Amino acid sequence: MKWVGRIVLILFALLAGFVAVSAGLAYVAGQYWREAALAERVERLDARFEAAVMARIEASAFDDEDCLWIGDARDIAAGLYLIASARRIELTLAEREACGVRLDADELRRRRLQIEQLPWTFEYMPVPLAFLEDTAKAAASLVTADADGVLRYQYAQKRAGLLSSTSVFSDVPFQQLETLVDGFLYGAVTAQQIGVISYRNRMESYEARRQLALEHAYAPSSRVQDMAWFDLYRSASRMNADAIWQLHLMSEGRWPEQRDGVAPFALAEGPLLIDWPSDWLRYAVARGHAEATRAFLENGWNRQGADGNGDGIVWSDPFSTPYWWVVHAVRLDNPAFADDLDIALAHLEGRGCADHARAVGEAWRGVLADFWSDHTPVNALIRERPDCTGPQDSEPAEFEHSDTRFDDPLYDLPELMIALDLSL
Repeated sequence: MKWVGRIVLILFALLAGFVAVSAGLAYVAGQYWREAALAERVERLDARFEAAVMARIEASAFDDEDCLWIGDARDIAAGLYLIASARRIELTLAEREACGVRLDADELRRRRLQIEQLPWTFEYMPVPLAFLEDTAKAAASLVTADADGVLRYQYAQKRAGLLSSTSVFSDVPFQQLETLVDGFLYGAVTAQQIGVISYRNRMESYEARRQLALEHAYAPSSRVQDMAWFDLYRSASRMNADAIWQLHLMSEGRWPEQRDGVAPFALAEGPLLIDWPSDWLRYAVARGHAEATRAFLENGWNRQGADGNGDGIVWSDPFSTPYWWVVHAVRLDNPAFADDLDIALAHLEGRGCADHARAVGEAWRGVLADFWSDHTPVNALIRERPDCTGPQDSEPAEFEHSDTRFDDPLYDLPELMIALDLSL
């Protein structure tokens, strides 16, 4: 009779496993279904926004007021992932050569084909197909009892309030997103206000993503380490200062928290597939990251574009100039750099930029102390002297952008870009 009991136990174990797998699959499928349903709602909002903007364009005289509003609408569409609206606005302006948007014939054809063949999609895949694909992947992992921990990591993402890594949705919750979009269309909310709200939510979500990644930096599974590393990389790409610095330390083999002599993400393939873009370090400096700022200042005010102190960092972005060295030396107010600061200020005095650099440095200290306030005066202060604050190198005169924002000589200045122009 022992064999009967064993059979019963085996059947019971199989049933329990089946129930567990089914429950897990139902949970994961439910998560994907909610994202699919959200995609449908965002698509409808996108279509409504596109219709409103197209109506304004059709009635537009394309004067300064119209172009400012249409440009703001385009920025909102791009920033909030209203994909159809962003594409259609850009194409329509280019077809009419309006508001400074110009595209050559080949690019116009490519854009038209893109709109025709790739309408609004969930990560460039129709929502039902994306749902089925993700559910199938979840089922495959559950069949193996999630031996590599991928589903557990995805569950941790959900608990942290993060959408899946393939999601193209805005970081703004949908209800708030809809309110902001309607507010802009009816004149109650400005594009700058939407930008700051979106940026703040994004920064909070990517800080959560960074922390989650570090919690799994030593996971025993290479797949989980890869997912965690890409989360850290995504946080850095969204200009999370700590993530930027941590990626820099990894690239230099100087991560300070090795476990038993093992580096973090040692099993991941991600670091081998993506080159570390060191110019992100200037964004960490602009955000006031202490170690990045010290590395920037230690390089020396007259050693931009070179490895001035042997730390392996080449500060060669167009805004790594003596002027911005002075700004951050003033902002940091560290006695260790006092002598170099005096010499650098004397250098800038010859260009009439010393007082302006000191004023911006002191103002930037206030920005970092209260980052989410309205810093329109700081924006205006920086822009008072483009001859001082501008880039080290400029693009050839014949270089033409389809987006007129790029015509701004300070467009890619980290101190302005990180706060979406700092203005409400």
